[in-house]
Amino acid sequence: MNLLLGYTDNQAKNQALLYRGARPDLASFYDIMPTLLDDTGTHRLALRIGRADMTDAITPEDVAAFLSALGCRRITPALRRRLGHPVEGVLALIPKMRGPCLKRIGEAMGEQARWIAPTLSLAAEIPDRDLVVINRS
Repeated sequence: MNLLLGYTDNQAKNQALLYRGARPDLASFYDIMPTLLDDTGTHRLALRIGRADMTDAITPEDVAAFLSALGCRRITPALRRRLGHPVEGVLALIPKMRGPCLKRIGEAMGEQARWIAPTLSLAAEIPDRDLVVINRS
């Protein structure tokens, strides 16, 4: 979710799992700052996903390696759907995001979804963007 919101500086210390049953749940998100809004900072991933260090470099194999490192033996259709729900939810919000601040956040989310959706085999319609600058340095 952090990556989808344009937060590429996500650190492992910003994640928490809650063990309340057979499977862990993600704790509430905190310390989220859409770093894609900062045109002067790097947009490289602070926490690699597989071998990828940029969102547009993430492949399905990177997602599988990342999930394997988290203990998932394989990506089942149910897991793929669970991973796809936040992407679909965020994409539904973007057209409603207008004005100088919200439009820019929506643009960052659309840019991220543009690369995340195909890695999850989602046939998502990504809104056109015109405000996002990606800094690879």
